[in-house]
Amino acid sequence: MVFHRDQSQSVPMIVMVFHRDQNTLNEALVSLDGARGSMPVLLVGGTPNYDPGWCGHHRCIQSPPVPTALLERAISSDLLKESWETLFAMKAFLKTNRKSMILLQDDVIVIDLYNIPENDLTCLRVGKEKCDMVGYKMKRWVVEQFVKRLKLEMHYKPINMILGDLTLDMNIMPNRIGKVQKVRQII
Repeated sequence: MVFHRDQSQSVPMIVMVFHRDQNTLNEALVSLDGARGSMPVLLVGGTPNYDPGWCGHHRCIQSPPVPTALLERAISSDLLKESWETLFAMKAFLKTNRKSMILLQDDVIVIDLYNIPENDLTCLRVGKEKCDMVGYKMKRWVVEQFVKRLKLEMHYKPINMILGDLTLDMNIMPNRIGKVQKVRQII
């Protein structure tokens, strides 16, 4: 994966794993485009040969299939697939020189991505519901630790629990600033 050398390290990279309904994804990407400013976007495909129609506009990469040996040990193939694709996306981010990333689910409406504090970990979900994995801004070192933890635990634990355990073990208190809504939250 090649990124331009002139990209500012301080501008976060937006990463979105996509595999949902085309209409929901289009809604998410339209809102993201209006809210991202100059932030680069990396779309990571979880479905083989699926192009949501935005790959000419944003950088797209395809996640490899989950290894059979890992699937055999998993308590849920759907949860493992989400973790696997997110792991692949975060490893792609780590190949850049960026200091932070914004990780978004593909069924969200992005309100704006400006003025997000420079904290280690910030939940971007609007409201008071659990953050789950709706949207986070993470500093690079948090992504590095999350990748290590995902590799170890993704076959038996949901991704949001892995992140929750990581924040407890490393004494990270995620901040919260409402920037992203789940699609069903709006309806």
